[in-house]
Amino acid sequence: MIKEQCYLTKTALNTLKKIGRDTEKCWGKVQARRYLDSLLKGSYELIDSYKRLPCRTEMTSNTGLFLHQIHHHYVAFKIIRENEIAVIAYLHESMDIPTRLKEFQEMSAIEISTL
Repeated sequence: MIKEQCYLTKTALNTLKKIGRDTEKCWGKVQARRYLDSLLKGSYELIDSYKRLPCRTEMTSNTGLFLHQIHHHYVAFKIIRENEIAVIAYLHESMDIPTRLKEFQEMSAIEISTL
């Protein structure tokens, strides 16, 4: 049996918390929980599907990271090895994604090395 892992870095967990707070403020606690659950479920499904997903290379060039959109957020992740990924952050679609990815690229290298 192949062991599959989806790790969330400290930065990813912090961005999830902020998304939860922002969603709760606008849409309420129940909707915030549903949205966070959906983001997490989509993140864990990336282990099996990242090879088949369209890659947004125009936003990830030279970062070594991949993006997958779930609702209004992009999941930024790195492939660690076969069947293992590390989610480094969740980025709202309205952000300057390429700039933010370059910021997260440096942080993620340190965080991923401690997983």
